[in-house]
Amino acid sequence: MRPLWQHSRTQALTLIEVLIAVLIFGLVAIGAMTFFMYGRSHINAAGNRRLAVELARARLEQLKAGSYSSVVSGSESGLALGDIQATRTTTVVERNTASGRYKEVSVCVRWPQHDPQNEIWLYTIIAAP
Repeated sequence: MRPLWQHSRTQALTLIEVLIAVLIFGLVAIGAMTFFMYGRSHINAAGNRRLAVELARARLEQLKAGSYSSVVSGSESGLALGDIQATRTTTVVERNTASGRYKEVSVCVRWPQHDPQNEIWLYTIIAAP
């Protein structure tokens, strides 16, 4: 058996080579983890927006199904939006024109989140009978 210092350089990796390989692997792993964390946060935000649209749409359908006199402004808080709470605000503006009466209805669902788009607005018009 030959002493360690007499072995060929091609038979084993040096410590520097191993450290550089570990450093490169670590940088790639950190980049991949960051990518997946941002992806997960965007998926959660999209899910919250989808649920908010459903809450706003449900309120508009509820108002359309009721009588004309029951279409009024209001606000509801504490609505479940996934794992966070949302507030749904209904704004009604009555218009009288030469062709008839109608109400412009807007529904806004807001939720507290560090998302640039943390509110959804839907609009409709409900005509008088």
